[in-house]
Amino acid sequence: GGFSGDLSLGTGYLGGQRTGEALWLMIPTRLAAPTAASVRYDVGADLQYTLQGIVTTIPIFPDTITVQPDPELHLSYFLDKYVFGDDPFTDESEDIQPAFLGALLQNVGRGTAQ
Repeated sequence: GGFSGDLSLGTGYLGGQRTGEALWLMIPTRLAAPTAASVRYDVGADLQYTLQGIVTTIPIFPDTITVQPDPELHLSYFLDKYVFGDDPFTDESEDIQPAFLGALLQNVGRGTAQ
């Protein structure tokens, strides 16, 4: 956008004959929806600006957002201690032996993992 400065700190400004746009990304923590049920929040803001030394505040009408519980994935894996394959530093071709990898994924959170 056409803003200069830092809008989040209240030090942003918009020069003359310019257009600006500000977007905020809200990322809730796990505490925003700690149970298996979704939680609704009303989110609003105040837009404040100074023009010719006069401070003006405009309330932004709140809107409702719904926060879903998070999945929390724990991964455990198991693999062979030794893996045997062809040695690239020899002229002979050695036999390749299969190696095994096992994985266990557990969702210990309240939300659904997709």
